[in-house]
Amino acid sequence: MVHFAGTCKDEEGTLAYTETDKDDNREKIKFCDIAWNRPTADERSKQCGDFDAFPSTKMDTFSRVALYEMTHYSSVGPDSGLGEQIKDVSNADGFRAFDPLRVYGLIDPKQDDNEAVAEINADSYAWMSLDAWLSRRCADNPNKPDAFFTKNPPAYDPEDEGDDY
Repeated sequence: MVHFAGTCKDEEGTLAYTETDKDDNREKIKFCDIAWNRPTADERSKQCGDFDAFPSTKMDTFSRVALYEMTHYSSVGPDSGLGEQIKDVSNADGFRAFDPLRVYGLIDPKQDDNEAVAEINADSYAWMSLDAWLSRRCADNPNKPDAFFTKNPPAYDPEDEGDDY
């Protein structure tokens, strides 16, 4: 049995967390109950008409949560071209860059304008992957998936901390 030291804080929006199991010294993901309520990517792709014209939390899925947590494994990042551990980074306002608006804010010249941290931000990879998959599934022409989301996300609200993962 896996013994997790962390806790799921539903009231704070914690979906999952990654930690090292003290019994076998292996990294493992604990999915909190609220994470299991996220739709699968296939279910979400059937709701394309409900999305905004830009990547938003309306497109969230369980698979994005799983990928986000997997990017926290110690084996992801250091031995790659990045040369750094992928982690959670913060926007200029000090809150973590969670959700599409805050992730986009990292690279937006009118907001944080800090592309270097976007490259090591775990949520950047999770949302980029989901965006690419849903764009291909939802585009009228699957050969031109970049035509599905036609706008960049709006600026994040500096007082909005986003979900906690």
